[in-house]
Amino acid sequence: LYILAFAAIPYTFNQIYIALFNLQKKVGKVVLVNFVVALITIIGSVTFISYGLNAIGLSWVVANFAGMVLIGITK
Repeated sequence: LYILAFAAIPYTFNQIYIALFNLQKKVGKVVLVNFVVALITIIGSVTFISYGLNAIGLSWVVANFAGMVLIGITK
């Protein structure tokens, strides 16, 4: 639960910027950020599923931080 609470910070940041990109009609950036977050989450989850739910939660945190970095680069 602590991992998911910590993950709320980058997730919120991503969602705010995705909403702004939608308002600016920058659909390509929205698709790119969501694709990268989903891809990293799925790869991390499949790779580390043997370590349990904590590892899957950490892969979601890492994916959202990667989404933040991607937003910062493409902004």
